Amino acid sequence: MNDPNNADAYNNMCAAYNMLKEWEKAKAACTKALQLNPRHPNAPANLQWAIKQKL
Repeated sequence: MNDPNNADAYNNMCAAYNMLKEWEKAKAACTKALQLNPRHPNAPANLQWAIKQKL
């Protein structure tokens, strides 16, 4: 990753991990996205998806 402070990149990683059913990796990526940008428009929904699917 060229910019380790890019919340959009972490959100995209989260979405990709969700599609691969890698729930723990998705949760970690979305958590990082939200740490970098607590108001990210997509990260909360992507994080919730990973959490719900793991249950």
